[in-house]
Amino acid sequence: MKNTVLILLLLITIVGCQKQSYIKPDLSLNESNASRLIVYRPKSDWVGIAIDYRVYADKVDLGSLSAGEYVEAFIPSETSTIMVQGHFLGFADGEAVEHQLVLQKGKTYYLRFTQKFDGVITIGNTATIKGGLSLSVVEKQYFETLK
Repeated sequence: MKNTVLILLLLITIVGCQKQSYIKPDLSLNESNASRLIVYRPKSDWVGIAIDYRVYADKVDLGSLSAGEYVEAFIPSETSTIMVQGHFLGFADGEAVEHQLVLQKGKTYYLRFTQKFDGVITIGNTATIKGGLSLSVVEKQYFETLK
């Protein structure tokens, strides 16, 4: 029993050391000196309550993205990699989805994050969820009708 507890504590320590560090957004950015980014996740998507989807712009943590909600932030006007990564218990978990954008100052960009659920594959006593993630640019009108 003692060995099991020690092994578990060692594993938690090792995994904790592997956690990537991200920086917080620059609060001095606004409409006059940056681009506005809105990433949303439609309500109708398959809901994974245990997974916290985080939105990043060039490793800047912009916030958490729940079903039916959106993350909005000002980011520097340049080429940016926007990423949505699932986290479980605070640690990056599973695949991430990325989209490259060339941003212009004063412009607003809308991205839609979705989960695709294709079913469950069972082999013996093991079940695996089949599906994937997508992140795509959409027009303002599309965002307005779905928010």
